[in-house]
Amino acid sequence: MVRVGFAIILTAIILLFGCNLFDGAYRLNEKPFTVSDEWFEIVPQQPVACDRVNQQVLINIATPYEVEHSGPDSPKIVLQDGTTPIMECELIGVDKTVYAYRSAGLLYRGDDRYKMFDEQGPMSRKARERSYRGVRLRSSRPIVISEVTLQCDNAGA
Repeated sequence: MVRVGFAIILTAIILLFGCNLFDGAYRLNEKPFTVSDEWFEIVPQQPVACDRVNQQVLINIATPYEVEHSGPDSPKIVLQDGTTPIMECELIGVDKTVYAYRSAGLLYRGDDRYKMFDEQGPMSRKARERSYRGVRLRSSRPIVISEVTLQCDNAGA
């Protein structure tokens, strides 16, 4: 009987909070969008609380590209026309503080590749208790983004 009650409570928690409760990944958009040289802001329905050491923004780019692994600033994304988009990312706190994020390379998860950003400036290895009301993105070249995820974890801490 106790196991059944526990299973019901656990199921309710999963339904209420989704998988985000367990893996610290918060998808911020529902459909693809295009980013250009003007700031594009994504505002989730609810602010996203993140109280972990590692707070990264992962972006899945739908525009076809290749990855160049040599030369300065590598690995870098090279679009089919040969250009390299310069991307910028900012997280906006619920208190309206803007946190500039820097490009931190590429992350591979199975067949998916993500452009990864983390916070600029000196970072301590302590958890940062923040709630974010949105993320802003822009790119020197128009690109289509299929997914934006805020990853919060304590890996390596």
